[in-house]
Amino acid sequence: MEKSHLTDSLTHLLGNPATYSLENRIFNAMMILLSITGGIATTYNIILNNHIILTACTAMSVFLTSLAYGYSWKTRKFRVLVKPVITYFFVILIICWLANDGTKGAGADFFFLLMSLGILL
Repeated sequence: MEKSHLTDSLTHLLGNPATYSLENRIFNAMMILLSITGGIATTYNIILNNHIILTACTAMSVFLTSLAYGYSWKTRKFRVLVKPVITYFFVILIICWLANDGTKGAGADFFFLLMSLGILL
């Protein structure tokens, strides 16, 4: 049976199941998803001319998740990142909630992904 290009790409991005644990691959997938979501939210905030704090929070989230993904993918040591990443996102979520006057914006997306990450890992 021939592997598809998508399967090969996902294996490369998330980690080979033979060398990466399931938890590590889930962490990598969540970091990629958070980077994409954060990039979209940052673009959304810039286009709508939202508060600078909100835009900075989403941009910093993209930066942090990209760094966390890179470190986890290269070293396979994702466990040292779980608590700091979740703590950072809870703090950012509070700041975004206050800067965004509640539920107007992308804060709910980050909250859903953060809760998923916390539950899975």
